[in-house]
Amino acid sequence: MLSEEQLEIIEEALIPLFQYLEREVIVDIARRIAKTLTYTRTAELQAMSMEQLGYSPARIRKEAMKLLTSDPAYRKAVAKNTLEYKREIRKTINQITKEAYKANDEIVANAGNMSWIDDLSVWKSAGKDLTDNSFLQQLVTAFSVQTAGELKNMTQSTGFKVMSGYEGIENAYRRELDKAVVKICSGTFSQDKVVRDVVHDLSQSGLRSVDYASGYSMQLDTAVRGALRTGCHQLAGKVQDQNIEQTGENLVYVSKHWGARNTGVGHANHEQWQGRVYYIKEGEDYREEAKRIGQEYITDLWRATGYSVDGAHENDPTGLYGYNCRHNHHVWFEGVSSFPKDSPEPKPVTINGKTYDYYAMTQKMRAMERNIRALKREKEALATLGMDTREINARIKSKRVEYKDFCNACGVPEKTSRLRYECGTADLKKTRAWNGFEVSVAPIKNLESPKEKRIDFGSVKNVKFEKNVDVTHISSADIQKIKDTISMLGEEYDIKLDTFGVGNYVDSKYINVPLFFHAVEDGEMYRSSLILNNASPFWYDKEFQKKILASGYFAGNTIEDFVRHEMAHVITFQGCKTVKEYLELEATIHPLYTNGVSMYSWESKDGTETIAEAFVKLRNGGRVNKDAAMLVNRYVEVWKK
Repeated sequence: MLSEEQLEIIEEALIPLFQYLEREVIVDIARRIAKTLTYTRTAELQAMSMEQLGYSPARIRKEAMKLLTSDPAYRKAVAKNTLEYKREIRKTINQITKEAYKANDEIVANAGNMSWIDDLSVWKSAGKDLTDNSFLQQLVTAFSVQTAGELKNMTQSTGFKVMSGYEGIENAYRRELDKAVVKICSGTFSQDKVVRDVVHDLSQSGLRSVDYASGYSMQLDTAVRGALRTGCHQLAGKVQDQNIEQTGENLVYVSKHWGARNTGVGHANHEQWQGRVYYIKEGEDYREEAKRIGQEYITDLWRATGYSVDGAHENDPTGLYGYNCRHNHHVWFEGVSSFPKDSPEPKPVTINGKTYDYYAMTQKMRAMERNIRALKREKEALATLGMDTREINARIKSKRVEYKDFCNACGVPEKTSRLRYECGTADLKKTRAWNGFEVSVAPIKNLESPKEKRIDFGSVKNVKFEKNVDVTHISSADIQKIKDTISMLGEEYDIKLDTFGVGNYVDSKYINVPLFFHAVEDGEMYRSSLILNNASPFWYDKEFQKKILASGYFAGNTIEDFVRHEMAHVITFQGCKTVKEYLELEATIHPLYTNGVSMYSWESKDGTETIAEAFVKLRNGGRVNKDAAMLVNRYVEVWKK
C-alpha cells in the first residue's frame, strides 16, 4: 500500500523533464520566428505606408503578403528553419523520453519496494509475518513497462491547442509563423509584440498529449503525473493482492477519502462502497465480525467495487483502481483490525457569492494551479529569450495570493507542488521534484544485514533510558549527540520525559522519520515517550541524511535540531496527567498553526508543529511571527527553570 503523500511525491518526480521539454519547444519556436521575421521588414514598411494612405486592413495585408511571399530569401529561411525545427525538436523529445524511461524504472521499483515494506508492517502489527516477496520483481517489471509505454505514447502525440483544435508539435513553427506574419503585415504589430504573443499563446495552451481520434487533450505534465500515479497505485494494489493470496487472508478494507465520486450507479459510484470491509471469496460466516465493527453486513468485494483480488473476474475500469480512482484496499484481520480515524470532510463555504462543496473546491484549485503554471511557463520562456518579465512576475504573485486566500477560506491545504514549474535542466537528478522523491520514497537498504551492536544510553536527569539497547544503524556518535542535546535542554527546562525507546518502524508513516514524540496511553494516564527509529535510512544512508538536513524544508538542519523539535512536543504536553487532558490540549493547539516558520510546519496545518518548528528556529537565532512566538512562550517557555 502507498500512502496519499507518497503517491503525490511519486507523481511529481518526472514532471521537470517534460516541463523542460515544453520550455525548449516554446523558446525554439519563438527564436525561429524572431529570426525569420527579419525578412519581413520590407513588407512591414509597405504595410505602414499603405495604412497612412488610408487603404483597408484587408488590402494592406494582401499586398504585404504578396510582396513577402515573393521574396526568395524569405522562402529559403522558412524552409531552412522548418527543417531544423523538426530535427531539433525530435532530438529533444528522444532525449527526454530516454531519460524518462530510466527514471521511470527507478520510480516504479521504489514504489514496489515501499508497498512491500508497508504491507510487512501491517502484517507484523497483527502478530503475523510476510516471508516471500519473490513475486515483486515480476510485478515491478510489468508496471514499469506499462508506464513507459504510456510515456512513449504521450511524447509521440504532442501538440498545442489552437482555435481550430490542435496542431502537432512538428507543425507548430509554421503555423505560429503564419499567424505572426499576418500580424506584421497588418501594420499594427511590432516584431517584439508578435514574439511575445507567440510565447503567450503557446504558454496558455501548454504542450499537450493529444488523442487526435477523439480530439481529447491533456497538458503533458498533467498526463505524466496521472500515468505515474495510476501505475504505481495499481502496482501497490497488486503487491497487496499477492500478500493476501500467500497468507490466505480473506477480508479487506477499502479506503475512504473526501470528495469521492458520487455519480453513476454500481461500481462507478465510489462514495457508496468506500470505507467498508469486504470478503474476497464466499463461504465464511462474517456476521460476528460485521457486528464487532458496526457494519450491517460484509459482502463480496468484486460485486461491490468491480475489483477482483484473486483474478477470478475482470476488473471494472470504472470501479476500484480504475481511471482516476484514489481508493486502495488493504488486508483486514478478523477480530483485530479497526477502522482508521475518520476526519470530517470540510463543510461547504461561500466565497464571492458562490458556494463550494469539497469537490468544487478541488476543481477550483486545479484550475487556479493550471493558470499559475501557465504564467510561470510564459515567464520562463520570456526570461530565456532575454525579454522583460516584470509584468508577468506581478501577475504570478497576484494569482499566488488569490490561490492561498482561496485555500485558507476553504480550510484545505495548498498543493504547492502543483504550482511548481521546474524547467531549467534536463538532468532530473538536479531538480527539486526528484530530490523530494529520493528523500521521501527512499528504499530501505540492507535493513536486516548490519550486525547488531550494543549501545549504552546512560542516563539523563528525569529521563528513563533503556539500557544497553540493540541497534543496527545508529552510530555511537549520533547517540551521543541525542543524549547531549536532551541533557542541555534539561539544564534549562524542567523536562518530564517518561521513557526513551528504540524500535524499527518501517511503515510509510515513519520509515523516513529518525525519531519522534509518542503519546502513550497507560490506562487512563498519559505518558510521554521519545522513540528513536532504528530502521530509518536517515541513520545509515549519509547522502539521504544530508539531503534531509539541507533541504530547507524544516526549521532545523542538524541532528540536534531534530531532537529539539521532538523535545518541544514533549514539553508542550508534559503538564497533562491523563489521556483525556492530552487529547483536549492537542485539540486546542492543533488549529493554531501559522505561516512563516517553516515549509513543514505550514504544510502540516498543525499548531503543535508550529510550536516545535518555532522553538528550533528561535534557538538558532531566527525570527518567527508574533503568533508563533506567543505559542512557544505559552506552551514551552513556561517550563523554563
